[in-house]
Amino acid sequence: MKRSVSIMAILVAVLPGAAGAASFDCGKAFTLVEKTVCSDRELSGLDDSMQQAYDKALAVVPDPGPLRREQRQWLKSERDACRDVRCLKSRYEKRLGQLNSLLAAGQAPPAAGASAAPGTAVREKKLTRETQTLSIDLSWPEIHSDEYPQAAAALTKRIQADIDKAHREFLKETAEVKPPDIGGERIKNGLSAAYRLTYNVRGIVSLYTDIYTFTGGAHGSTVRTGYTFDLKSGRDRALGDFLGPDWQSVAKSAIVPQINARSEDFFDESRQGRFEIDPAQFYLTPRGVVVFFQQYEIAPYSSGIPEFTVAIEQP
Repeated sequence: MKRSVSIMAILVAVLPGAAGAASFDCGKAFTLVEKTVCSDRELSGLDDSMQQAYDKALAVVPDPGPLRREQRQWLKSERDACRDVRCLKSRYEKRLGQLNSLLAAGQAPPAAGASAAPGTAVREKKLTRETQTLSIDLSWPEIHSDEYPQAAAALTKRIQADIDKAHREFLKETAEVKPPDIGGERIKNGLSAAYRLTYNVRGIVSLYTDIYTFTGGAHGSTVRTGYTFDLKSGRDRALGDFLGPDWQSVAKSAIVPQINARSEDFFDESRQGRFEIDPAQFYLTPRGVVVFFQQYEIAPYSSGIPEFTVAIEQP
């Protein structure tokens, strides 16, 4: 009989009922993944948060059918494929971030490689690599414009340079670092990058990238970068272009009430408006400007990347 037992099985055996409530009935948990979620408080909380975000997203997308299919596919091919707790946590965190982004944009995710709005063609570029110690899955947009080809190429080059930099830093950091060993199982160091095109109207292109890194520790980390670019002028658009010269106070006046509407998700100082807004951390949607904050900036890790829509007239 093999002596090695997965960390998931250990959790299920040692911590029965440790976590109270996931999105499903833990009393009816059947699979090892379901039992593991119910046995780990953080996983159970992530599962609850993901389900809440999913339910809200269903209410705002024009056609919920594709989102339902996407969620079923995620449960089957992403969540249920995990064989350790850290894999589950990283995939829940990534999915929660995707759903929260969907809520902020108020629209269904575009098909891979397609533009979310007419005017500029966006093709998806990918780089994947799997070894015994590394898992790399990078996606970024290649932007094309017949009317403004040089500006589109410049934006693509900048986004790719940021992805390449994260890739180089990850390889350097993990070159001499062994993957973490948990319960006799070795967990791969991981790097993933995804993007979302959120606005594409009259030569203004807005999108963001999420770069997720895991190199050990309790969980991985995600860094979001926003890009809002005017193809006509070949220049970046600033937050002040949309909110005016007093953009900091205008944004805060819209953000603080949203924080206090779900105050338990944020730090005390955030609820009091004691935070600064990074002028680079925003993107556009048809509903307005979405200001975002990095993990831990104004809320605990479990809150993900907080986002707030500030309504404006069409840019």
